[in-house]
Amino acid sequence: MLTPEGYATYLDLSVPETEPNWDVRPTDPLPVIRQQGGRLECALLRWGFASRAGKVLFNARSETVAELPSFRDAYRRCRALVFASGWYEWKDKQRYLVRRKDDKPVVMAALWQGDRFTILTCAAGDDLAWLHQRVPVVLERRHWQGWLRAEPAGEWLRPFPTGALAALGPRCETGFPEPTAPGALVLPRRG
Repeated sequence: MLTPEGYATYLDLSVPETEPNWDVRPTDPLPVIRQQGGRLECALLRWGFASRAGKVLFNARSETVAELPSFRDAYRRCRALVFASGWYEWKDKQRYLVRRKDDKPVVMAALWQGDRFTILTCAAGDDLAWLHQRVPVVLERRHWQGWLRAEPAGEWLRPFPTGALAALGPRCETGFPEPTAPGALVLPRRG
């Protein structure tokens, strides 16, 4: 998770103080960037939409998000950005950290409603398909404002450019920071 000063590097807005967390889970509150009342703000929202069936919908498939009743209205009006250091994927009982090779934050496309948010996913690109068939939609900086303004987003809802992300192996080999390290925020991926 970026520090308030770190967010200022990318966006001109105030960010609530939060504790760094290296193991974020669905229903945890996170700083989410959204447009509210015509201005950009950062709000602490809980990860996962509540469904009518009582399930937590922490991911939304980008291919169907515009049509499904659970996400349709948020897709049209309530888009958001989630900044993170990366996310976890599991394969063969080993955890991998997926992050940008240039060490910039991973900025994921999200939707919000009320005090909750969900992260959009897309099919994995060739470089990560070996690890998982789906990945979060990672937006390039030039698309942030358009995404937040609910502009047509078809071309953005795709894998991040091949070669820009790296999957780092088991903890003992990658030097992952401790859970309380400044700037630490990694989202686990499930499903």
